[in-house]
Amino acid sequence: MAVAQAWQSSLTLVDVASFGEIGLVAARRGMNGLPVPIPHGIVDALRRASGAPTVIETARTHNGTLALRGRMVPGHAFPPGAERGHLPHLVPDHMGYVDTGFACRVDRDGRALTLTAPPPGTTAVGGYRFRQKEIDELVAQIEPHATIVALPDAELGQRMAGTSANREALHTKLQERGTNPLITGAFQPRGGAEAA
Repeated sequence: MAVAQAWQSSLTLVDVASFGEIGLVAARRGMNGLPVPIPHGIVDALRRASGAPTVIETARTHNGTLALRGRMVPGHAFPPGAERGHLPHLVPDHMGYVDTGFACRVDRDGRALTLTAPPPGTTAVGGYRFRQKEIDELVAQIEPHATIVALPDAELGQRMAGTSANREALHTKLQERGTNPLITGAFQPRGGAEAA
């Protein structure tokens, strides 16, 4: 959101920062048309309105990641019973915060948080999150020497780019498997978009 263009319209635009299953922070664009920063601390329903209910609270963990708690955040281990297994799951800390894994920093005035990186091993394209390891394994099953990486993107956060000895064949095989178009698009045959 830090590089977003100013909104120049009489229509209202609301930015939503989603942290997967953990929670989200939404805010109407400011009077200057730019996104409003994520507050450090209490986020109320109307943003700084007296008496507005708190919908979520933000904090920076000792590891430098964003943590959330409140009405919109799981208050117990999720999914239920997951804490007894070995798979990743959401667990609130002793203060009720759930770590999102997103790296962040507190701005100089201490009132806002700026996200600096997605959780390690996670690729986030728009509102979709993928485990990079799973994407790598999927591509390697079809073509062992192909590669797929996440590149920074000003509008989507990240985008996928791939290399392959035969882009068209890999693209087709990924589509046949029903792979998400954000992944198959990384191997779109050159000139395919222009020809469509």
